[in-house]
Amino acid sequence: ALVYAMRHVYGSNPGEAFFASSDFGWAVGHSLTCYGALMNRNETVVYEGKPVGTPDPGAFFRVLSEYNVKVFFTSPTALMILRKEDNDAKYRRKYDLSHVRGLFLAGERCVPEIHRWWIDYITNNNPTATSAACSNSHDIARAPEFSFAYMDGSPTNPVVNVSTDHWWQTESGSPLTAICLGDITTGADIPPIRFGSAGMALPGVDLRILRTHSDDGDEDDTSPKSTDHALEEAAPGEIGSVVIKLPLPPGCFSGLWKNDKKFFTEYFERFPGYYATGDAGFVDADGYVFILSRDDDVINVAAHRLSTSTVEETATRHPTVAECCVVPRPHNIKGQVPVVFAVLKSGSYTPSQLADAKSQIAAAVRSNIGAIVSLLPENIFFVEKLPKTRSGKILRKLLRNMFTAIADHTADTNRGSSRLSTTVIPLDLPATMEDFAVAYDIWKQLLDTPHVYSKL
Repeated sequence: ALVYAMRHVYGSNPGEAFFASSDFGWAVGHSLTCYGALMNRNETVVYEGKPVGTPDPGAFFRVLSEYNVKVFFTSPTALMILRKEDNDAKYRRKYDLSHVRGLFLAGERCVPEIHRWWIDYITNNNPTATSAACSNSHDIARAPEFSFAYMDGSPTNPVVNVSTDHWWQTESGSPLTAICLGDITTGADIPPIRFGSAGMALPGVDLRILRTHSDDGDEDDTSPKSTDHALEEAAPGEIGSVVIKLPLPPGCFSGLWKNDKKFFTEYFERFPGYYATGDAGFVDADGYVFILSRDDDVINVAAHRLSTSTVEETATRHPTVAECCVVPRPHNIKGQVPVVFAVLKSGSYTPSQLADAKSQIAAAVRSNIGAIVSLLPENIFFVEKLPKTRSGKILRKLLRNMFTAIADHTADTNRGSSRLSTTVIPLDLPATMEDFAVAYDIWKQLLDTPHVYSKL
């Protein structure tokens, strides 16, 4: 499965250099940098460091140039960091990347605005100039695309600097969806990149979207999930639970270490006959797969199920925002409402500018998605950094649980309890967190904001 992925998905030929920026503690690190690359007889780059600060935002590009890397694999988080620190491509332009065939993204969903920026940043071809942003999943008939086939005006240009998102899981062992570069010889053969999509299902992956019922529970709920509903496949463009019909393709996991019961209940009990990926998404009429978020990142606002990714897409388009994430917070009338945590691009901002930015983001969400989202400016927080794992994944569950902890404590406060301490987070912090100080800074910011207590 890994050799197939190296050759057919990534288009990495024996003898060529392959560079994945993940460390060996994560699936990409050992599966691709070590096993996949070496079994495919590739040169492989072992890299320790970040996209910035080691020593500057040109670190990745120096490696790509120095080692003549043909295929590069990184996370959307790295792109967001570069967008913040090198938005004008000053460091990027120091290096010739014309030899790089493919630039693959995975680990988190790459929102369209970030992917468009990345293509412009790498190739100096601005895809925004030729495609309008898609405001929500139901606008799929006019989903924004970018074709690498005519990037230099010729339908027979070579395969160079193709940037595409794709999707897989630790459990799958290798990619599940992608735009494959391995069997492509000219740019004219490359399917259009559809922004927000992770490509199409690969051979052997019988991917389906099943409708989700409101009483199915979420991943934080340890009670048994309902299996009384008949399994219904979603229509093209309809958001549901992403599943894979059994049998699973080669290379997938076959159990959990000494825990057969959890292997069944976690992955196969909820949807009999299917592997539950734990992700929410949809497939469009042309077969492009859109992985939007984890199942438990879907917000239920006044009985309306909304994907956090649609709010993130709109917020990220604001000119001051480098990256953001959206989580739900409890609301005593609507059940949940969204909260935006955003990191600003480098620069200085006055309080008035920050207040205007919050109002503009809230207005854009209302205009693009609808008033039902119920995003208020006061539920937008500008932070220095987002809490992430060492592999770059945003710890959304931690942020969500902070609000739950505040809501639970607020209920106790009505009975005379003391206020929460800004120096003690009453949660188990993930051991995989890269910087614990980030979590404490956000926790203090939340507790120092009066309406966080008063409007739960």
